[in-house]
Amino acid sequence: MLNLAYLAFVAFVPYPTRLLGLYGDQPASVVLYASTLGILAGLAGLARAHAQSANLLTPVGLREVDRREHWLITPAIFLVSIPVAFISPTVAEFVWLLILVPQVGRGMSRLQPRRVPK
Repeated sequence: MLNLAYLAFVAFVPYPTRLLGLYGDQPASVVLYASTLGILAGLAGLARAHAQSANLLTPVGLREVDRREHWLITPAIFLVSIPVAFISPTVAEFVWLLILVPQVGRGMSRLQPRRVPK
């Protein structure tokens, strides 16, 4: 059921994206886009959590899920941007850039030199 709901929202994404492109200065289009992507990100996180709790993941899959430990951040950022859109749709769109912050921190850790076991 989670996969079907996820795929339904994936199929719906072009509509709010088009509205955002045409009417990006209108709060309604920003709210619809943020709601759609927030729900989509939440469903993806729920699917990962379900797969993990049902022991459906291989050890490699478990490592990947652990690497993406902050799965609630993306839906939360889109949720926070919704009331902001009623004040300023442009600022709400800039709020979405906060999604990149955890990824930048993880990317920086990859730049650290790795220790080679002896």
